[in-house]
Amino acid sequence: MAAGPKALAEKAPCVIVDFDGLKGFSGREVVANLGRRWPGLSTRRIAFPGMARGEVYPEGMARSLEVPATREMLAALLRDAAGDAGVVGLPAILGMHRPDDVHAELVRLTGLAIYEIPTMPPSVPGVRLRELLEQALPNKGVTLIPQQKVTALAFDGDGATLGLADAYGPIRIRARAVILATGRFLSGGLLARRDGIREPLLDLPVTQPESRADWYGERYTDARGHAVHRAGIEVDADMRPLGRDGRPHNARLFAAGVVVAHQDWIRSRSGAGIAIATAYRAVTKAERVVREPAAEPAARS
Repeated sequence: MAAGPKALAEKAPCVIVDFDGLKGFSGREVVANLGRRWPGLSTRRIAFPGMARGEVYPEGMARSLEVPATREMLAALLRDAAGDAGVVGLPAILGMHRPDDVHAELVRLTGLAIYEIPTMPPSVPGVRLRELLEQALPNKGVTLIPQQKVTALAFDGDGATLGLADAYGPIRIRARAVILATGRFLSGGLLARRDGIREPLLDLPVTQPESRADWYGERYTDARGHAVHRAGIEVDADMRPLGRDGRPHNARLFAAGVVVAHQDWIRSRSGAGIAIATAYRAVTKAERVVREPAAEPAARS
């Protein structure tokens, strides 16, 4: 993506290329938003090789570009679309598993500076990162249980037990520390009910407006935002969720991400920053707990 900001700073002639049948990405929209700042910006629409009819999807296009013949056909189309411009902006479709190699080869085949623009979710850069992590984390000793939700969490003297299930039956996990990163409403970290907002896993207290009537302002575009978007659980300086008495719910429990109260990631467009910053602190503090010597089992009488 680096060639895009560079071309903007230099006001270099650039063509935004979009594709027939690709929804959620518009070269005309990019030009409309940046045209005043970037006089040399224009757009062209082309058909993606082998997908000339019907709707096309970024993930399918990205996987298709891992085939050399598809890259060669696209390179020919991009050279024609670029005209006299030396820079081309594309939706993020340049390969899934080897994006750097796909990008480098298209640059070589076209002689153009090429950069990607992320599309609507699910966006290819996010899928790339997810698949990379799914491949790399098991090699680091991490066990992944994807697409399943923890339905029970209980703490005892030396750790916690998490309960979940998959197609083969119930799963119990023992942990020395737990990080609650369940998100807000869309992912089920918070539940909105007619009588208020609650945290479903541990029934932690949720900071929220006094009344449901106060969740939203009268205007959708209210510059102050909406109070419901700042709802969440309170944490201390170590990212430990607080109970109703204002003390940490458990010394082994930490929280990260948008489940934490007092931030409006929707309005500030800072969801990724909030997730990374709070996770970094939560992991740092949880690591201390994990490294503590395990409690000795009680002697039998």
